Amino acid sequence: MSDQPPAGWHPDPDDSSRQRYWDGAAWTEHRSPGAEGTGPGPDRTSELPLAAFATATQPPPKKKNALLYVGIPIAACLVLLLLAVVVGAIADSGRDEDRTSSERPVVERSSTTVAATTEALTSSTTQPPATTSEPATTSTLPPPTTTVPPPTTTVPPTTSAPPVTTFPPGTTAPPPTAGPSLMPDVVCLNLQLAQDTIQAAGVFFSRSEDATGQGRFQVLDSNWIVVGQTPVPGTPIGEGDALLAAVKIGEPSPC
Repeated sequence: MSDQPPAGWHPDPDDSSRQRYWDGAAWTEHRSPGAEGTGPGPDRTSELPLAAFATATQPPPKKKNALLYVGIPIAACLVLLLLAVVVGAIADSGRDEDRTSSERPVVERSSTTVAATTEALTSSTTQPPATTSEPATTSTLPPPTTTVPPPTTTVPPTTSAPPVTTFPPGTTAPPPTAGPSLMPDVVCLNLQLAQDTIQAAGVFFSRSEDATGQGRFQVLDSNWIVVGQTPVPGTPIGEGDALLAAVKIGEPSPC
């Protein structure tokens, strides 16, 4: 049971000389002059405007549940996410089935080929080797006896041959000279031609060097030109005494 007074006009708690309307739950802003005393006053409901009366008698609005507004969108998002996961799983399983079905014939063919090969190898291995029986022959002939005469070796008499001198291919033996070889003038000649000129003078071994000081080797003599010689022309020389300084053809030289 509620201790609240019934809706109606009651003495205003702020001013006892006036009446104030009680809507059954709270005081309204509607006031009117009234007689002193307690208890319900005259029914002045008809004197109130219709809008004020509706506002006074209307129950207080219910508070909306905020959790309801937040929970519904979250639940909808979860449902959509779950639906997307289910659809993706179904699609993946479909692709796996298609891939498995496309690979299955290859595996079956491979298994059939392996089985056939194994069977062929087994059949060829299990066949017994062919054997041929030949009649055994018994020989009663005596072993032959061979008499070998001792070898006779005749050693011819040894003779001493004179030593043979060989020369490189493309060269001829130098003519005999009566005196020492003299150094020819080979400056500004092709290195190959200079070496041939020294050999014609009776010396078959001459040396060459890089005149620029870079220490390059004269691999192809025809690509070099002589710019200096040691010793000077007319000097008696022997094997290895002639030294030719050369540069590559096209490089700066006094020639």
